[in-house]
Parts: sequence; structure tokens; C-alpha cells
Amino acid sequence: MNPKLAAKISKILHLTAKVVYFLPGIEMPRDIYIQLSREISGSKREIEEKIEEAFSSLNKTSELLHELEMTLRERTEKLSILKDDYQRYSELALIEQNKAEAIMRQISFTVDSGKNRERIVGFIINIVAGLILFILGIWLGPFLTKIFFGS
Repeated sequence: MNPKLAAKISKILHLTAKVVYFLPGIEMPRDIYIQLSREISGSKREIEEKIEEAFSSLNKTSELLHELEMTLRERTEKLSILKDDYQRYSELALIEQNKAEAIMRQISFTVDSGKNRERIVGFIINIVAGLILFILGIWLGPFLTKIFFGS
């Protein structure tokens, strides 16, 4: 209820009680008049307090709704950013997956085709290195024996 309207209604009731009190032929004891005026002023205060309480509650609710709206907007913006990132990364993942599959096929082909040849080359290198060490051992053996054992 509007505070101005409540004040006007209270004033009208107060004036009505005063008029009734002063009308001839109607006797209203003074204590009833005082009680009515107290009730009217008390109800006026109660109405004003309730109006103020409702107004403050509406303000708090408005502030809370504003905060909730801001939070919702922030989360919506973050969600749209995450959605865009997800789409971009999923596209990159598809592209990278295709490239990775092609590279893996090439590597497996290269490794599989070169296995036997690498084994043969490794065997030849080891044989040659072993022969070189064997010949050096035979040729340098007497010389090293004189150096270390002195005879």
C-alpha cells in the first residue's frame, strides 16, 4: 500500500472519530475515543512498518535478482567460450588424428621393411669390428706383454 494513501486513510478515520465525538446526541466516552485514536495511530504505524519492510524486501530481492542475472551472464559467456574451444579442438583433433594415422602407417612400413636389412648390416659391422680387434690383438699382443710384464 502506498504510504501517502495509508496516511490519508488514517487521517480520515481520525477526523471521523473526532466528528463523531463532538456530534450532539452521540455520547462517546473519552476513553473509547482515546482507544480508537490509539488503534488508528498504532495501525498506521504497523502499516507504515509493513510497507517499509515490504519495500526493503523488494529492494533486497531486486539486488539479489540483479546479482543472479550477472552471475548467469558470466556463466553463459564462459560456457559459450568453452563451447567454441571444444569445437575448435575437436576439429584439430580430427585433423591431427588423420595426420597421426598417416605418419604411423609410414613409420610401421619403414620399420617393417628395414628390419631384415638392419639386422644384416648390424651383423656385418659386428663381424668387421671383431676381426679388427682380433688382428690388433695378435699384432699388438707381444708388444703389450713386454710393456706390462717387462720381459
